[in-house]
Amino acid sequence: MANISVLIVEDEEFFAIEVQDILEKLGYGVSGVASTGEDAVKMTEDKHPDLVLMDIVLKGEMDGVMAAEQIHERLDIPVIYLTGLTGDQITERAKITEPFGYILKPFQERELHVAIEIALYRHAMERKLREIGEERERHLNDLERMNKLMIGRELKMEELKKDNERLKKKIEELKSKI
Repeated sequence: MANISVLIVEDEEFFAIEVQDILEKLGYGVSGVASTGEDAVKMTEDKHPDLVLMDIVLKGEMDGVMAAEQIHERLDIPVIYLTGLTGDQITERAKITEPFGYILKPFQERELHVAIEIALYRHAMERKLREIGEERERHLNDLERMNKLMIGRELKMEELKKDNERLKKKIEELKSKI
């Protein structure tokens, strides 16, 4: 797990330190701590962590949901929300960003560990499925091209057969004139 890096996005310094300690105790590396949505996006672009733990309420113009949306769209890095917010409006906004988890504060160490492992596994499987889908698409395109070539060759063969028949008739006509 030491090679798994996690970016913590949390504007409460004490809580960020607590999360960092827990992650390190669990064997994860911490690639950094961001306290604003803007910093979260920038640090994610710069450091490419394996996973982002994202608080929703952050300092600055961009909240955690907006930051998670940008990270999801641009970088394909899984995000787990780690927040104290439970309102329906927030949950609906968060769902749109397709998070890999939603953990309510306060949380248990084991809960965080399980959520991270499930998120990393799910992300790896989704990536594998995308790759398989892309490979399947390439194979289908190759088959379609081959099919078109075969149809083209079959049409040429039909034309050659017709030409051959015409030539045979002409030869027969010429022979009959001789």
